[in-house]
Order: sequence, then C-alpha cells, then structure tokens
Amino acid sequence: MASQRTQAGSFAHQPTTDHIHPGSRPPFNKDAEMTTDTTVHEHADLVAQVMNGICTRTLNHFAEEAKQNAESLKDAFERYEIDYAWHVLGSDRMREETVSLLEARLKHAATDAQKARVAGILQSAAAAQAPELLMSFDNDVPVVLTDLLCASWLAH
Repeated sequence: MASQRTQAGSFAHQPTTDHIHPGSRPPFNKDAEMTTDTTVHEHADLVAQVMNGICTRTLNHFAEEAKQNAESLKDAFERYEIDYAWHVLGSDRMREETVSLLEARLKHAATDAQKARVAGILQSAAAAQAPELLMSFDNDVPVVLTDLLCASWLAH
C-alpha cells in the first residue's frame, strides 16, 4: 500500500487570479504577513486540488490488498493507520500537521486566519468524501496543502 500513497507533485492547474486587477495588491514580501483573503472560487479550487491528490479505497478493495499481502485486515489497518477518509481529513492531527508545515515554510507562527483557512479546506475536503471511503493517515495532504496555500498567497 505504501506505493499507493499520495504523490506530492506539481499540479498543472494553478489557483486563478483572474479576479485581481494589476496593481491591486503590493508585491509579495516573504517577511510580511501573507494575505489570507479568499474567494469561494479559490477555496473550491484548493479543495479540488487536495482531493485530486488523495488516495482512498473502499473496505473491499483494502481487504483484497491485505489478502494479497498475506496479512490480516486488522494488521493492515494498524500498519497503515487506516480510517475513514472523512475522519482522516477532518482530524486535529491532519490540521495540526499542516499548520506545523505551513509555519516552517513561513518561518513564523501561522495567524488565526491562516489556521482557519487550513481548517476550512480540510473540513470541506472531508465533507466531500463518500462515507465508505478509507484513507491512511500516512499521506502527503499536509505537504500538498501547504504548497498550494503558499502558491496561492504568492500569486496575490
């Protein structure tokens, strides 16, 4: 299953900036607080990009993989830290790991608005999951979301 994990690659589609008029925002300054304003379109775009990068399975699919690997379903669940995708994406663990990576990238503590944006995107992705889909906590969502958010803020 490890080879099936999410791959954090570059996304061909970058967040749109067609609603921003030239000169309407100051040039990016890495030391300045990044803008956390977001439109519904940007939010939906970021959620879609996160969801495009995740790897989910049904219980039957996961059970078949465990069988092929000659391991019990229980052992496979424990080894890969499997839970429902909506639970993994909406978990405190996922949010905290993403905020931690974001703070490391920013080289300062995330603002409340930035933390709220991370939580909002993860909650939206969690809500969009079918209830029967499973996902591993061992995934690249925090890295992918951090990359997407930083790219979005740089575009402004």
